[in-house]
Amino acid sequence: MIEKALLEYLQPVLQKNTQLFSLSCPEWILSKKRFLLGKEYVFSIMLVLHTDLIPMEMLFQELDKLFKEIGLNPKCQKKIQWFVLSPRGGIYLYESIAIKEHKKNKKMRNRFIIINTENASVSFGPGHKKNTTASQKLFSLIQNSRFFRREEWLSKMFDFFSICEDTIVHER
Repeated sequence: MIEKALLEYLQPVLQKNTQLFSLSCPEWILSKKRFLLGKEYVFSIMLVLHTDLIPMEMLFQELDKLFKEIGLNPKCQKKIQWFVLSPRGGIYLYESIAIKEHKKNKKMRNRFIIINTENASVSFGPGHKKNTTASQKLFSLIQNSRFFRREEWLSKMFDFFSICEDTIVHER
């Protein structure tokens, strides 16, 4: 349910699927001009982990292939918000993924949002003040989904995803 809503939020997307993960990246990524520093790309992607393994090097290789398909300039800076979905997600998964080497990789600056697809918990990092609020909001959206028309529910989910992005983008 969360994965389908997030795919629609990122539409249209290019996908890379393996036995270990699915990676979804928007087809169209707009560049933004930075004052005196040239262009940069700012966008979100979705990573769905199918196992307990986290093959980050393989993920970054697949992401590079997607960037070539889209036609992104490899010299431009990329700021990426990762929505990481896993049935075992949470703070421990966040700590495994959001290490220094993954936050800054080549020309990418990565921020991570971990979403547990089993219990709808959200993690912006250990002890983050918005973890509980975001988890309660997502749990409520899923529990009450049957009371909304599809379009209304998707609109609420899109608002939720946007708030998640804003939460991690405006932090140091």
